Amino acid sequence: MWSLFSRDPSKDFAFEVNDAAQHLEGTFWTLHKGKKKATGETVSVFRYEFKPNEESYLEAAKNAIKRLKTLRHPSILTYFDSLETEKYLLVVTECVEPLHAHLENQSGLTTQQREFAISWGVLAVSKGLCFLNSSSLIHGNLGLPSIFVNNAGDWKISNFEYLSHVDDSFPYKTYYNHKKYTPPELSDANRKLHK
Repeated sequence: MWSLFSRDPSKDFAFEVNDAAQHLEGTFWTLHKGKKKATGETVSVFRYEFKPNEESYLEAAKNAIKRLKTLRHPSILTYFDSLETEKYLLVVTECVEPLHAHLENQSGLTTQQREFAISWGVLAVSKGLCFLNSSSLIHGNLGLPSIFVNNAGDWKISNFEYLSHVDDSFPYKTYYNHKKYTPPELSDANRKLHK
């Protein structure tokens, strides 16, 4: 009976994770390739290692998982599974690569093809942001590290650590202290108008 409660959840996890990792700039996640044990399907695995005195990162990582589980849209990264142990969090998604790596690998395209692909990707991200905004959600961390590209070339939004409802008091991540960079939905005057 006690073996049931002391079972290691990672042994029953339906995915294998490769050790080779790519640190994602601007985040606390590392990106691993993996595969589904039953089918061999290639997946991406985002891993967050717990570190002492970083409870705010842990809270943000759990928020990312919660949001990724519940958001469904063609421009949002597709969630498959997650795992939490005493040492780390794993999030399994469709197979993707970071946008910056994808753009660097596009050297075989003509200038016109590259411009078209980028335009199509920006449109996909815009549609994803419209979906979030229509649900009264603020991404709070949109940037190059938040965009991934799947095997079909579709751009997907992720990094939902700071995603929150317009009325929530969850802390927003900001890179700039200057008010001119504050998005309109976060400024105090506009925030009062939205309520």
